[in-house]
Amino acid sequence: MRAALVLALGLCCASPARAGDAVDLVPRTAKDTIWNRGYSLTIRLRGTMEVERTTRAVTVQVDEEAAFRDTILEVNEQKRPTRIERHCARWDRTATIAIAGIASKTEREVEPAEGKTETRDDTMTSGFFVELLERAVNRAGVSPGDTWTETPRSGAFESTEVICKLSSVSTIKGERTAKVYVTLKVKGSAENSIMEATVRGYAYFSLERERIVRSDLKGTVKMKVDKVGTVFGTMREKAEITPGSRDG
Repeated sequence: MRAALVLALGLCCASPARAGDAVDLVPRTAKDTIWNRGYSLTIRLRGTMEVERTTRAVTVQVDEEAAFRDTILEVNEQKRPTRIERHCARWDRTATIAIAGIASKTEREVEPAEGKTETRDDTMTSGFFVELLERAVNRAGVSPGDTWTETPRSGAFESTEVICKLSSVSTIKGERTAKVYVTLKVKGSAENSIMEATVRGYAYFSLERERIVRSDLKGTVKMKVDKVGTVFGTMREKAEITPGSRDG
């Protein structure tokens, strides 16, 4: 997500649980498990920047969609993935920057449908926010109404804070699911720019599959470029994670 910003600027029925019912929101990932991961990201920014000694209005649009098939090769003592084999089934990102009175430029990056396979030694495997949420939601013995705060480490951001509240436990799409309201704040820097974002929304943790299976977050983002200007805007990330098979 942060890379997309830099690129752009460079150019159900429910049966609720009772308040006293405690559940474990602890991901339990077995070795050799395969997961299909997909997400969509939308960013819209507006602001002013100093261009050729003149203050100009700037707009940025980023639209990104991706679908991956990850095979977990190694896990740590907490059963979290430490090494994966990723097959890219689809990846499509379009970034447009328009500077008033000067130019509008669009760049598009696309992975072909057949994709490629690579082995990775990091665990940021399904979009920045989904991976952060799974680390933050990780809590045993919580009941509806409980709140907690985590600061999960991330190679993509310098600081992170996730405030979680278990809203309910109900049956969604045929499986017992915990609905967690989250507020996620991140801050990062790249080259001569600083980015801050705050997003809010729901993460859905399957008590049967023992992992986050979907999320829907939206919020605000600010990016400041030294000696150039600042742009503000909105962003939204939606993610879906489903189990895969070796022949699928």
